[in-house]
Amino acid sequence: MKNLIDKLKFLYPNEVEDTNRQLADIIKKFKNKKKKIEIKDKDRALFSERNTMLICYADHVQEPGVKTFKTMHKFLSEYASDLFSHIHFLPFCPWSSDDGFSVMDYYKVHEPYGNWEDLKPIAKNFEFMFDCVANHMSARSEWFEKFKSGDEKYKKYFIAFDKDKLPDTSKVFRPRAMPLFTKFETLSL
Repeated sequence: MKNLIDKLKFLYPNEVEDTNRQLADIIKKFKNKKKKIEIKDKDRALFSERNTMLICYADHVQEPGVKTFKTMHKFLSEYASDLFSHIHFLPFCPWSSDDGFSVMDYYKVHEPYGNWEDLKPIAKNFEFMFDCVANHMSARSEWFEKFKSGDEKYKKYFIAFDKDKLPDTSKVFRPRAMPLFTKFETLSL
C-alpha cells in the first residue's frame, strides 16, 4: 500500500487522501460487481489450455465498400469458427496515430470499421476481448482540448510538467520513435 501512496503523492501531490479514498471506492464497487459476472459454463474457467485466441486489428480482413467488422464477422464465421474460441481486437476507437493506440474518442468505433452494433454478431459466436487503451490518448481528442483550455473536469486526466521541471526519465524504457513528452501550451492549471 505504501507504494500506491508514493505514486499518488507524485501524481496528485495536493490530493493524496482524496484520490486514495476515490480509488478505494472504485475497488469496492468493482468487487461487488465482480460477483455479477455471468459465466456461460460455470464449471469452466474463463480461460483454459483449450482456448485459442485470434489477436488482430479490426481491418485485417477487408472487402470493398463493406465496414470491416461486418467483413470480419463473415470471415470468422466461414473460416475460423472451428479454429478460435476467442477474438481479441486491438484498439478500434477513432484514433490519430500509433496504429489505434492514440485514441480520440473512447465512446465511438473508428468509422471505417463500423459501429458498436457491428460487434454484437462477433460477440455472439466468439468470446470477445478488446484493448481499452486507458493509459494514453490523442492530443487531438476533445478531452485533451478541454484539459488545455483549463476545464476543471479534465485537469486530472493528464499529467503536465513545466518545461523547466521535467522529472528524471532516465530509467523509462519506451520502444517508440516519438519522445516521451510532447510540448503544448495550456492555461495555468
